Amino acid sequence: MKVLTIGWFIVFTIMGLINLYIFNSYLDIPFKEFRSVKLSVYVGIHLFLGLATIIYFYMFFNGKTDNKFSKGLSNIAGFHIVLSTYVALFYFIYDLVYFTRDKINYPEWLRAFGYNLFFGGFIIFAIAGFIAIMGLYNSKKLDIKNYRVEMDKKSSNISSLKAVYLSDGHINTSITKDNIDEVIDKVNSLNPDVVFLGGDFFDEGSTVEDKKVSSKKLGQIKTKYGIFAVEGNHEYKSGDSNILEEMSYLENEGIIVLSDEVYNTGEFSIIGRKDDEQEKTLDELVEKADRNLPIIFLNHKPKFGETLGNDEIELQLSGHTHNGQYMPLEGLNFINRKLRKESVYGHHLEGKLNIIVSSGVGDWGVPIRTGSRREIVDIEIDFVED
Repeated sequence: MKVLTIGWFIVFTIMGLINLYIFNSYLDIPFKEFRSVKLSVYVGIHLFLGLATIIYFYMFFNGKTDNKFSKGLSNIAGFHIVLSTYVALFYFIYDLVYFTRDKINYPEWLRAFGYNLFFGGFIIFAIAGFIAIMGLYNSKKLDIKNYRVEMDKKSSNISSLKAVYLSDGHINTSITKDNIDEVIDKVNSLNPDVVFLGGDFFDEGSTVEDKKVSSKKLGQIKTKYGIFAVEGNHEYKSGDSNILEEMSYLENEGIIVLSDEVYNTGEFSIIGRKDDEQEKTLDELVEKADRNLPIIFLNHKPKFGETLGNDEIELQLSGHTHNGQYMPLEGLNFINRKLRKESVYGHHLEGKLNIIVSSGVGDWGVPIRTGSRREIVDIEIDFVED
C-alpha cells in the first residue's frame, strides 16, 4: 500500500469531522411528518457516498484505479467531497448567523428566509449537489492559457521563444493513458519550441502501465529544443520505487529530467529544482548556468522567496497548487503571496521576475474542478535588449 502521509491523514480527518458536523445538523432539521423515514433517507444516502469514497481511496492508494469500477467510484467520491464541503460551509454560515441573532437585529424576513433555506430539508443539498455536478463536468474541460513575458536577451541569438508548460498531470485521474492524446494533440498544435513538465505527472494512483504509456506519448511531442521535466512531491509517493526510478519512465522516452541540474541549450539556460532533499542552493545552480543567456527556472512548488534573491532569473514556472482544485481553496493566493512568498495561480511580476503558476493539466485524487480549470500553459517569451 502507498504511504499515507501526515498530510493525507489530516485531509481525511478534516473530511471526517465535516461529515460528523453534517450528521449533527441532520438532527436539527425540523421534519414535521415522517421524521424517522426522511432522516433515514438523508443518513442512508450520506453513508452510501461516504462508503463509496472510502473504497475508492483504498483502491487509489493501492494503485488499483485502472478499471471502470474505480473510475465510477472516483466520480462518486468527487461528488461526495464537494457536496460535503459546501453543505458544511452553508450550515456553518447559518450557525454563525444564529449565534449572533441576539447581538444583531436581523430583519424578521431575513430570519424566516434563512430558516426555510437551511432547514427546508432539501434546498441546501440541491444547491451543493448542483455545484458538485458542475465540478465533475468542469473537470472534463481542458483550456489553453496564454501568457506573454519579457526577458533580458543578453547574448542569445533568438528574439523570442514559444514555450509550453504542463504541470500536475496526475496520470489516471482526469488524464489517463487512454485520453492523454488530447493533451498531446493540443500541445503539438501550438508548435512549441520547448516543452516543460512541472512535476506530479505520476502519483499514488498511477500504475506502472500508466507511467510507461503516458511517458511514451509525452516523449512524442514535437519541439525544437526538447522536453524538460522536474520532479514533484507526488512522484516521491508513487509506488514502492524511488524517485530515480519514477523519473526514469520519462528519461527512457528522451525527456530530459533536471534534478537540481542545469541545461544550456545555447540560446537559453534551464535550471530544474529538486522537490525534496535539495543539496544545492539556487546560487550554486545559477553558477553552473550560462549567465550570458536568459535563465528559465523550473520549480514544482511555487515558492519564489529564494528566486527573488537572484537577479539572473527572470522567469519561474511552477505548479503544485491546482489553483485549489475546488473552492474555497482558490482564495489563498493573496495570503500566500504576501506572507509566504508563494503564489497559488497565475502570472505575477515581482520586480523583473515573472512567476507563472499553472492550475495543472490534471487533477489529484478525484476528477473535480469548481472555480478553476485544467490547463495547458502557452507562453510567448520575448527576449529584449536590456
